[in-house]
Amino acid sequence: MKILIVSLHVRHSAQAIALAAGNLKAALPTDLQQNTRLLDLYLQQSPQQMLALIQAEKAELVAFSLYLWNRQQTIQLATELKKTPDPPFILLGGPEASADSNRLLDTGVVDAVLRGEGEESFTRLAEQLSQDGQIAGIAGICLDPQLPPIEACSCAIERLRSPWLDRTLEPVAGGVLWEVARGCPFNCSFCYDAKGMAGVRPLPQQRLAAELDFFVRNGVEQVWVLDSTFNAPPKRGQQLLQMLIEKAPQLHYHLEAKADFIDAATIALLSQISCSIQLGLQSADPEVLAGLNRKINPNRFWTGVEQLAASGLTFGLDLIFGLPGDSYTGFTASLNRALHYRPNQVDIFPLAVLPGTQLYQQKESCGLKTEDQPPYLLLQSNDFSAQQMHDCALLSAATDLFYNRGRAVGFLLPFCETLKISPLNMLEEFKVWFIRASGEEALLASKDRLPPQILPLQQAFLQQRFNSAGCDQFPPLI
Repeated sequence: MKILIVSLHVRHSAQAIALAAGNLKAALPTDLQQNTRLLDLYLQQSPQQMLALIQAEKAELVAFSLYLWNRQQTIQLATELKKTPDPPFILLGGPEASADSNRLLDTGVVDAVLRGEGEESFTRLAEQLSQDGQIAGIAGICLDPQLPPIEACSCAIERLRSPWLDRTLEPVAGGVLWEVARGCPFNCSFCYDAKGMAGVRPLPQQRLAAELDFFVRNGVEQVWVLDSTFNAPPKRGQQLLQMLIEKAPQLHYHLEAKADFIDAATIALLSQISCSIQLGLQSADPEVLAGLNRKINPNRFWTGVEQLAASGLTFGLDLIFGLPGDSYTGFTASLNRALHYRPNQVDIFPLAVLPGTQLYQQKESCGLKTEDQPPYLLLQSNDFSAQQMHDCALLSAATDLFYNRGRAVGFLLPFCETLKISPLNMLEEFKVWFIRASGEEALLASKDRLPPQILPLQQAFLQQRFNSAGCDQFPPLI
């Protein structure tokens, strides 16, 4: 039996690596591996191109990794595949499939949905399809949309083979995705990362050490560490950092951390490697976070952020607007506070109410009106009007343009102090100035401008702002 595992990526990038597909293939027995191909597709390709590449493989089992960004295109491809004279068996897996299995089966173009971690169930499914075709009762495999979804399955990760070490995947220029643990210690009501499973299961240290050696031998430059909170608990994070220092200090690492658990020992280890750290703030209001099952210790959180800022390490903060219990005023206050800690990047997202999450189940009681299709963005709620969501989006775009892509971390606060205004007011004024100057709101969110093209915009805005404040001595500095 020929098997094809399809990964439909957002775009060509160093992070467009078919790690999920690689894990599935690596778990198969040798005879099935030999007849299994991995296919990378990209949203920039036309549906006709993608379909032709899939059909050229003449596979009997076609498995798709399903995510927010490729659901609609994948269903379209499955629909076309089912129209062929000898259609393949179509399987969907991944976060979107696990979270919304019955609606996907209801499309009528999907034969089965795999919920949860796939290696063991996928192997069993492939073996049965290649033999007698009896697939009922396989853990995690959903077949009937009229029945309650089967419980998501998990794997004994200590028995899983590494897709890197067995050369199922090969490192590409730019970097690699590196899975070091599965699960999440938290259960935030807006997030599907925990997938209904409690706790974190780190991969075996021996495997991780061997993969690091492999990355070094093959000239890898940077590594995206797949662990939703690498430093929870702090000792586990410190053990991982110690391994990075000993095995591959020359690589650059992208890490996701919890600020509450940042301490002097962790800072000391982070300072010995090249890295960037992303912190999930989401809101600076502890009461908003508590209502979302995301409890933080405010003092410890901001102490951790300040320690990162003082260390000189590269770090970023995430914020979400539209959270239940928050408000436009509360969101802007969170942004203003975040900027005072001098993060290198502030990533701002509208709330997405994802299937499978607690918040999705509470949509009506929370008054959340959302898109019915991916990416399931909030349109309005009891706390945010449609206009306020729009205003937040404009402020987010202004922050990204002026602060993130404009690389303003080094000068925003000094200029704000000189003008005696807050960082929030500076960005709000830039938003208004840019829209007036360009004549079009949509241009604010354009990603086309590179830093050298953004610099003249910043200079023109600041020149005008300082002149209006009577600070005529600053144009040379600007």
